[in-house]
Amino acid sequence: MEVKSYIYIFLYCFVFPFIYIFIHLNIPYLIFISFLIFTCAIITVQYIGLLKFKSNKIIPLGNKYNEITCIIVAYLPNEQEQIFKTLEHFKNYTSNLKINIIVAYNTNIPLPLIENKLNSYSSEKILILNILNSKSKAENINACLGLIETEIVCIFDTDSNPILGSLEIALNNFNDNTVDIIQGHISIRNYDKNILTHIVACEYDLIYSIYHKGFYNVYNYAIFGGSNGYFRTKILQTLKLNSDFLTEDIDLSFRSLILNYKCIYNDEIISTELSPLSMDNYMKQRLRWSQGWFQVSKYYLFKILFSNLSFRYKLGTFFILGWREFYFHIPFQLLGIICIYFYKNSYIEINAFFSITCYSILLFMIQLYILKSNKKYWILFIIPYQFLQIFIGLIGQFREFNGYKKWNITKREGI
Repeated sequence: MEVKSYIYIFLYCFVFPFIYIFIHLNIPYLIFISFLIFTCAIITVQYIGLLKFKSNKIIPLGNKYNEITCIIVAYLPNEQEQIFKTLEHFKNYTSNLKINIIVAYNTNIPLPLIENKLNSYSSEKILILNILNSKSKAENINACLGLIETEIVCIFDTDSNPILGSLEIALNNFNDNTVDIIQGHISIRNYDKNILTHIVACEYDLIYSIYHKGFYNVYNYAIFGGSNGYFRTKILQTLKLNSDFLTEDIDLSFRSLILNYKCIYNDEIISTELSPLSMDNYMKQRLRWSQGWFQVSKYYLFKILFSNLSFRYKLGTFFILGWREFYFHIPFQLLGIICIYFYKNSYIEINAFFSITCYSILLFMIQLYILKSNKKYWILFIIPYQFLQIFIGLIGQFREFNGYKKWNITKREGI
């Protein structure tokens, strides 16, 4: 299945487009170039929204909430090294809040030494739970929801380290009674390990500082990204997480949207995480995410489009679940057509294509300038990395259509 999916998608991307040499090119060219223009327009709208709304509404400080429960999810032994570092980080988190911690972990083999060390952290504020027979992050979280006594709960991955002040800002946001869920900003802290971590770190800067914020400002709702997410406890206990989806976080986001729960994004609530160090682990992680996103798109796109939700919500859903998945099919097809135009010396169409491409690159460069990122390797990989993302997106769709069920763990690499 693994090799077959790569071969099929390679043929689809690099061989199939040249079938256009046998047909009249104008119609497919106009279709694909229109799709590309529309995509640039969507990104531009989000970019304008980002400029127009520079910050979220600031909720006045108060002490309505002074305690929170943090669920840290771990899979052992894969994350055994990182879970201890994260617990130490939380122990050193200086705050006037009452912070309760639940470590919900699962393991497929007995680990007496590691589990004894983990249990040594147990205290009045730290609860260690071995979720027996669990096979997913969703099952780990669901198993401990009934134990939460605080009104607010947050979810962190094993490698998540919230910076000082983040929990306080999140609780202050819940002073607004209309807020049900908050997604915070995530950045990569091991960005200086190699070129890959540089690129992923800058990608996260773009995703959270540009795309998440712009999407929220334009469409008025945010997406829970799996970590550094904050919930009113009763809502999370009602919704739970669904382990049938590879991206249970994205499923939760759109289930909450359908039920009219308000999810906001706040880029002042910051947590740092780790990037995979090797290309192999990077691909396992991204292919799982890609297939999971497509699962959610298939299930929720039309359900939301034909719902009673506002037009603004539907437009955002169309973009993030519909157009996003369709877009993966455009660039390679269009490149094949452009190659044929090169062969036929048809320069008008070529110039139009490169004008749109330059505009797309300009959008990225403007965003990078706004970020003022020191992760400079990204500049060298703008186009190749984007095409890699498209390739991964297509493989994810192929896997889902073919019923691929294997869960590939992203190994922690001695970080």
